[in-house]
Amino acid sequence: MFPVCFLQEAKMLNRILYNYIKIRRRHTFTVKELEQESLWKLKRLVRYAWLNVPFYSRKMRQAGLTPDEIHSLDDLAKLPIIPKSELMSQPKSEVLAHNMHLWNVLIRHTTGTTGKPSKIFWSNAYADYVTALRFVNTWRLGIGLNQKVMNIEFYGPQKIAPSKGYRVPNPLREVKKATIGPWVAPGLMSFRWKKLGFQRSVEEMVEEVIRFKPAGVFSRASYLRKLGKALESYAPRPEINKVLITGEIITESCKKDIHASLGSEVFETYGAMEFGSIGLECAAHDGLHLQPHLIVEVLKDGHKVGPGESGEVVITNLENTLMPFIRYKLGDIAVVGPSDGCECGSRLARLSQVVGRPQEVLVTPAGTRVYSREIIRTIERQVGVTDFQIEQNEAGDIRVRLPPCHGFEVIKSDIVHILKGFLGEGVPISCEVWNQDFRIPKYRPVFSRRVVA
Repeated sequence: MFPVCFLQEAKMLNRILYNYIKIRRRHTFTVKELEQESLWKLKRLVRYAWLNVPFYSRKMRQAGLTPDEIHSLDDLAKLPIIPKSELMSQPKSEVLAHNMHLWNVLIRHTTGTTGKPSKIFWSNAYADYVTALRFVNTWRLGIGLNQKVMNIEFYGPQKIAPSKGYRVPNPLREVKKATIGPWVAPGLMSFRWKKLGFQRSVEEMVEEVIRFKPAGVFSRASYLRKLGKALESYAPRPEINKVLITGEIITESCKKDIHASLGSEVFETYGAMEFGSIGLECAAHDGLHLQPHLIVEVLKDGHKVGPGESGEVVITNLENTLMPFIRYKLGDIAVVGPSDGCECGSRLARLSQVVGRPQEVLVTPAGTRVYSREIIRTIERQVGVTDFQIEQNEAGDIRVRLPPCHGFEVIKSDIVHILKGFLGEGVPISCEVWNQDFRIPKYRPVFSRRVVA
């Protein structure tokens, strides 16, 4: 048993190292080289899905397509766009490749903020690829492999934590579930990565930070603000060089708050449970570089938009062969970034920003959507508050929730004035004092119940 397990573990580490080198090299590719590699992988993926995945085979036949009709990246537009709700409602036998077994695969769960939680299946090879990508991302942030990283995450409604907090295994141990071997994998990262859950109190998390002394902390913006304020009272303050914001909309004032309280360089990332990392802000802080194993389309009315324009995000994953995602409508709205090269040297495509999800809007009586990023940015800049929640019910009425604070009436009046400027004078707006914690997991400061993903 020992030699077999050790051999399998060694193979896994070899795959991670191979992918790490391969991903790093892609950041030196020219645009033409990136396109050539993506096209080759796209052709391979489409043929593979045609032969092995009943759902995609059926969709392509309905569209009158065969794999032989994919000759360029532009031909990807011939394939049908797959809404999230359609793919996730299919039985496993329809969306998983028939030529692959389900022994020890990695099963992830979406958090269910846009609907019912769903299962995502990653092959062993893709789990290894994502682990390698995690190492590359930390390198791109300027964090060495020998430095410590603390990852504070929300794990979704399917995991309920005890009152004292919930700790899950470190990242590579999660991947170990998709492979085998109890020895090498834990030791590789357990002393350099610490993965914790939101369910711990801030006081406990501060103690963890002081004890662990991480060079980088990865978490949500609302939680990092809270952690930063708690750490301000400690002298000497722990030295955290890099902060990576995940899973929430971030504004300029939010970045400034986190930088001031933690003294760290702040980066933004974009990801999803289906894919892992999708985009990462580089050291030049000029947009989010998209990961090389993904083809990300930004579409409006089914057509690609140009730099500076916004549209719906549609993603094709070129690596996960167990559960392929081909032209998968993720449900996010993003703005296309500049098409010229970045100062960091990478030629990977960029997004300027992720505006939000379809629910994270307010809808005017005329049906126009006002996205949450602009609302949050305006309130933070003009009113100076960061803790609030704005909910629009199905009838279109607005409810503003604010914590107890000095000058509540003035703040309420200012926010109502801003909202009427966005939505019109005729929209009913009510305000109330809310004693709950505004920085709870998956906290959404602006959302509408009128919009369906």
